[in-house]
Amino acid sequence: MQYSEEHKFIFISIHRTASSAIANILLNAGCHCLQSSFQHDNARTEAGSRLLAKHPDFYKFAFVRNPWERLFSWYKLITGRGKEWTRQEVLDFEAFLASYFDYTSSPESGWFFHFNQLDYLTNRDGLLLVDKIGRFENLEQDLYSILDKLKIAAPAIPILNTSHEQPYTTFYSKRARNFVAEKCAADIERFCYNF
Repeated sequence: MQYSEEHKFIFISIHRTASSAIANILLNAGCHCLQSSFQHDNARTEAGSRLLAKHPDFYKFAFVRNPWERLFSWYKLITGRGKEWTRQEVLDFEAFLASYFDYTSSPESGWFFHFNQLDYLTNRDGLLLVDKIGRFENLEQDLYSILDKLKIAAPAIPILNTSHEQPYTTFYSKRARNFVAEKCAADIERFCYNF
């Protein structure tokens, strides 16, 4: 989570939604952003909820991404997998999804990776706490709209941390596809994403 006292905004940074690119764009546009205690603080972490409560008048925004693509991107990042996949790696991805959902569902795990992106943007009562939700799939247009609202001149938008060249759909088995559909149902419904 990054914020600017000067420009009066809070950017809730969701894992694997171009948050590094957006942070660099803000920096290159002359925004001297401060970061809360953790890059991916959000509406449900203690520090994130405190920051949001302290600045109720700040413009709050975030970006979301297709859950199937986002989780595949997360897997590629943390495993360091290459761009070419074999059948065994597809099975490994299935196993990763099953075990990782299990592991991070425990509050004791210490992870700040919410599978439903809505969990970054809502408080524990489910109240949405942001003014604008942009889409990774429409990054340039949505980000320019946000920067225009904030009266921040934007440089060109780079793409950082790309995770794969082929469509994410080629890496999913039916089982993995259904698993994400079940676990990320809130995002899929709210943001009308399809596989």
